Amino acid sequence: MRRLITLTIFLQAYFLCIGQDSLNYYLSKGDSLQAIFEDAKSYVYYDSASQLAIKNLDIPNYVRTLIGKGYALRFDFDNPNYDGAFQYLFEALSLSRNNDLISMEQKQRIYYGLAITERERLNYDQAKEYGELAIIMASRLGDKRLIAKCNSMMGNIHSDERNYDDAIRFIKNAITIRLSEKPTSDRDLAFWYSNLGLTYKRANDPSRSNQAYLKSIKWFESLDPYDSAMIRDNHQNMAANHVDLGEMTLAKHYYNLASGGDVSISGKGYSVSRRNMLLGQMYRKFDQKDSSLFFLQKSLKTGLRNFNPTSELQNPEIPTSDQTLNPQIYLVLNEKGDVLLDLYSESGEEKYLISSYEVYELAASVIADLRFGLEDNSPSLHLAEHAKEIYSNALRATLLMHERDQDPGFIESALKYIEGIKQSILLRNRMIDNQVGKLKEFQKEVMLLQKDIDDVRQQIQLAKIEESSGYQNIEALISKVILLRSEKDLIEEDARIENTIENNVKSVGELQDYLEDHQLMINYFWGSESLYGLAISKAGSYFLELNTEGLDDYLDTYIRTVSTVDFDSGEQSFQQFVESSSTIYNAILEPFLSTIEGESNSDIQELIIVPDGRLNMLPFASLISEIPDTIEEINYKNLSYLIRDYTISYAFSASILALKSNIDYKFNRVLGFSSMELAGTQNELSRIESVWKKMDIFNSEVSTEDNFKRHAPDYNIIHIASHASSGDDVFEPNIAFAKGEDASNDGRLHAYEIYPMKLNNKLTVLSACETGLGTFYDGEGVFSIARGFALAGSSAIVTSLWKVRDLQTVELMTNFYSELNQGSSISNSLRSSQLEYLANGNFVNTHPHFWSSFIVLGDGSSILFESQKSIYWTVIILISLSIIIYIYRRKRSTN
Repeated sequence: MRRLITLTIFLQAYFLCIGQDSLNYYLSKGDSLQAIFEDAKSYVYYDSASQLAIKNLDIPNYVRTLIGKGYALRFDFDNPNYDGAFQYLFEALSLSRNNDLISMEQKQRIYYGLAITERERLNYDQAKEYGELAIIMASRLGDKRLIAKCNSMMGNIHSDERNYDDAIRFIKNAITIRLSEKPTSDRDLAFWYSNLGLTYKRANDPSRSNQAYLKSIKWFESLDPYDSAMIRDNHQNMAANHVDLGEMTLAKHYYNLASGGDVSISGKGYSVSRRNMLLGQMYRKFDQKDSSLFFLQKSLKTGLRNFNPTSELQNPEIPTSDQTLNPQIYLVLNEKGDVLLDLYSESGEEKYLISSYEVYELAASVIADLRFGLEDNSPSLHLAEHAKEIYSNALRATLLMHERDQDPGFIESALKYIEGIKQSILLRNRMIDNQVGKLKEFQKEVMLLQKDIDDVRQQIQLAKIEESSGYQNIEALISKVILLRSEKDLIEEDARIENTIENNVKSVGELQDYLEDHQLMINYFWGSESLYGLAISKAGSYFLELNTEGLDDYLDTYIRTVSTVDFDSGEQSFQQFVESSSTIYNAILEPFLSTIEGESNSDIQELIIVPDGRLNMLPFASLISEIPDTIEEINYKNLSYLIRDYTISYAFSASILALKSNIDYKFNRVLGFSSMELAGTQNELSRIESVWKKMDIFNSEVSTEDNFKRHAPDYNIIHIASHASSGDDVFEPNIAFAKGEDASNDGRLHAYEIYPMKLNNKLTVLSACETGLGTFYDGEGVFSIARGFALAGSSAIVTSLWKVRDLQTVELMTNFYSELNQGSSISNSLRSSQLEYLANGNFVNTHPHFWSSFIVLGDGSSILFESQKSIYWTVIILISLSIIIYIYRRKRSTN
C-alpha cells in the first residue's frame, strides 16, 4: 500500500513537471511572437498555456495568459476583436487586485492594454483612467522608455477625444523623455512625431503639423531598414497640409514624394484604406475629379473585405461590422458621393447622380447603425457631426433625383433621412435618460472622485516626484473609479435591455393617414450647407431646398428681439423685429404655404412644425407675413402674425407623434405645483383653479420634488408653475421644487430623472422659464426639461422658449385653461389665449416677448372628458339600437 501511494505521488509530481515545462514552452512561444509583432499568431499558444495554468491552479501564469490573449486579439490587424480583448484584460485585472504574486510589470501591461483597447471602443474616459494607472506603474518600475510610451498613448487618446492641448502635452512629454536618453535611431520617436503632426493637423495648425512630420521622416530614415510606408504617409499628410495653406506647388511636391512614382497601394486594412482616401481628397482639391474617384473607390475596396468592384461607379452592399476593415468607412462613402455630385454638376451625366444617390444612401445607413449602437453618449455626439453632413448630402442628391423625374419614392427617401436621424436621437436619448436617472447618486460620486483624481494629479506634477505616497493615492482613486465604472456598465446593460425600442420611421402615407384635412406638417432639416423642408398634407407632399442666404443673421436678430425687450431702443428694435420676422417667414414658410394655397380644395388651418437646428429656438407664432405700410412708429398689436391665420404646434419627430399612443384615462383633475420662491406662481394656480375647478394644488412647503414624483403618474393633466434652468450640458436642465425630508430629492428635478416616472399623461404645462431650452448638440437636438417629459410619456407639453414674466403668464394660462375647459383642443386653446392677449393689449405691451414664448409640443388635440366619453358611448349605443330596430322592422314587414 505504501509503495502504491509513493508511486502515485511520484507520477503526479512527474506529470506536473511535464505540464509545467509545456506551460513554459507555450508562454515562451507566445511572448516571442508578440515581441516580433506577430500578436495574432500568439493567441493559440497563450490559449494552450491558459488551459495548463488552470489545471495547475497557477494564478500568476493564468493572468499572464489572459494578458497575452488580450493583446493577441487587440493587435490582430486583419480582424481585431476589441470586446474580446477587453474581457480577457479585465479578467486579468480582477485576478491581479490584492494579489502580491502578480508582478508590477504584468499589472502595467494590463493597464496599458486596457487603455489602448478602450480607446478603440471609443470609451475615452475609461481609456484615460487606465492610461494614468499605466503611467503610474511605469514610473514605479523606473522604466523611462515605458513611461514615454504611456505618455504617447495618452496623447493619442486625448487627440481622438479632441482635447488637443492635452494631447500635444502628453506626446511632447513622451518625446522629451525619450530624447533624454540620446538615441541615434528610434522607431518610437518616429511614430510619436507623426502622431504629433496628426494632432496639430486636427487642431488646424498645418505649419506646426508639417514641422512634426519632417522630424518623423528624419527618424524613420534613421532606421535600418527605414519604413518607406510611414515616410510615404507623412509626405502625404504634409501635402494635405500645404493644400490647406493654399501652397499648391509644395502640395504637389510632397504628393509626388508620397506616391514615389507608383500610385498603386496594395493590401487591405484601415491604414491602406485611409491612405487611398487621403489621395482621393487631395486629387479633389487639385480639381482632378476622375483621379479622386479612382482613389476613393480604391479606399472602399481596401477598407471592405468582400468588395471587388469592376467599375468606379459600382457601390458596395451595406457592410456589417465583420466585413469592415476601416471603421470610418462612412467618411470614404461621403467623399465619393461628393465627387460624384461634382462630376454630375460638370457633365450633367445622370449616371453620376444615380451613383451618388446610392452611395449617400449607403453612408447614411452605415452611420445610423453606428450611432444607434453606441453605448456611450459622448462618442455619439462626435459622430453626430459626420451624421449631419452625410444626411445633408443624401438629401441634396435625393432632391436632385426627385426634380429629375418626380418619383414619389424620393419623397419617401427624404422623409427617411429627415425622420431617421431625429427618431434615432430620441430613442437613444430615452435609453440614456433612463440609465442616467438610475445612476444619479452614482454620477455624483464619480464626479467627486474625478475631482480628487485631478487634485492629486496636480500635486504630483507640481512636486515632480516619481515615487511617493502621491502615486498610491491617485492609484487608489483611479482604481475606485474603475470599480465604479464596472458596476455602472452592469446597470447600463440592464437599462439597455429594459428599454429596447424599435426605430420605426413612418411612411408618407402613414403620416397622411394621421393628419386631418386642415393640417399641414412641415419637417425641417438644417444640414451643413442647406436647409430642407418636407411638407405633408392630407392631399400631397412637397420637398424643397430653402433659401438660407443671410438667414443666420436674421435668426440672431429675431430671437434676440423676441426673447428680450429693449425699451431704450424701441423704434430700432421694432424695425429689426419686423424685418427679421418677415424675412424668416418668406424663407422657410411662404414657399410651402403659397404652394398649398394655390391648390383647389385646400383649407389648411393648422401647422405642425418639426424643427431642426436653430429652428428649435424659433417661436413661429410671431413670424409676420407682411411688412406694415409704415415701420416708423411702434405698433406690435396689429402686425400680421402667423398665429392670426393658423393654429401652431411642434413635434420632436413626425413619426413618434404619429404613433399617437392611447392614453389610459385617469381623471381630468389638474395636478398643480407652485414654487415657494415665486409668489406669482401661487396666484397663477389660484386663477387657473377659478376657471377649471377640478384642481389639486401643492403650494409652499408641500410642493416638494418627492410629492411630485409620487402623485404625477396618477394625473392626466399636470401644471408646474416654478423656476427652471436650461443649464450648460445634458445633465443640467432642471425645474425647482421645495426641498423635502428625503435627502435623495434635492428640490431640483432634472430632465434625466423624469423618464423613469412613466407618466403617460395627456398634457403637461411647464409654466416656467426656458423649459423648452437646453444645450443644443448638432445632429442630436436640444436636451431640455420638455424633452424629458416627452420621453416620459406626456402626449403634449406646453413649454417656454425664454424667461417668462409673472403678470403675462398668469393671464395667458388662465385664458388657456378657460378655453380648454370649454372643449377646445390644446393647440387651439393656447392660440386663443395668445390672440385674446393681443386683442386686449396696446401697441407696446403686445410685444411678442410677452405672449409667444409658450408653444405646444406633441399631440395638441382635444382632451376627452369623462362626461364627453359618456356622451360618446351613449350616442354609439343609441345608433346601434336604432340600426337593430330598423333591421328588425324591415324583416317583419318583409315577412
